[in-house]
Parts: sequence; C-alpha cells; structure tokens
Amino acid sequence: MPWICWSSFTCVAEFTQVAAIEALRDSTNAVDAMVVEYRKRRDLFVDRLNRIPGFRCQVPDGSFYAWVNVEDTGLPAEEVARLLLEEAGVAGIAGAAFGAAGKNYLRFSLVSARDLLEEALERIERVSTRWRAAVHR
Repeated sequence: MPWICWSSFTCVAEFTQVAAIEALRDSTNAVDAMVVEYRKRRDLFVDRLNRIPGFRCQVPDGSFYAWVNVEDTGLPAEEVARLLLEEAGVAGIAGAAFGAAGKNYLRFSLVSARDLLEEALERIERVSTRWRAAVHR
C-alpha cells in the first residue's frame, strides 16, 4: 500500500498577526500605563501587608507577584495559605511549590484591581488577627 503524503501549511491567523503588530507599536502607550498601574498595586499591597503582624514583604522589582515571608506568624506557610483561602477567600501559593528556599513564604498575585487588593488585605488582616491570637495563647 503506497504512503500518501499530505502537506499542510499553517500559520497564525491574519487578524492575530495584525493585533500583534499593533501591540508591538503600542501607539496608545498602553504598556507605560500598565507599568504605572501595576506599580501602584504593588506599592499598595506591600505597604499595607507589611503593617499586618507576621507578614514581611520586600518590594518586588520587576514582577506582579509579591513574595511574602510569613515565618513570624508562627505557622507553616502551607497552613497560612490554607487559613487565608478557607477563612478569608484570599489565595496565596505556599513558597515551597517553588523550591526549598520558599519554605516560609507565600506568593500573591498583584494583577487584580486595586479595590480587590484592598479588600483582600482587609480580609487578611481580619482573619490573621483571629488565628494569631489562637497561636499565641
């Protein structure tokens, strides 16, 4: 039985190529606006989180993730992540998922709108107050 060779050529759809070119041109300065907005979100989150006992966060230089040390909570990072998710509805990823050096850390995404980040911070503070009291009894 002879082999039939089918040739097909594919590429990215034309409308996607046009969109990519426009994005690279950035005629609306969208990238600059996004950088400014993400910087505001970062500064808000880091400043407010550092006011909550047990949480320490350095300002990230080039990311929209916050790498937060939770060692001073007295709880393992995995437990802090679980409590925040279950009791506050705030998701953070235990740093051990990124390697052994992340043992005492949580990673939070800062891409949410500022009002959502503010609400998350209020929830973190409210919930952490309850379980911090339980840990230090």
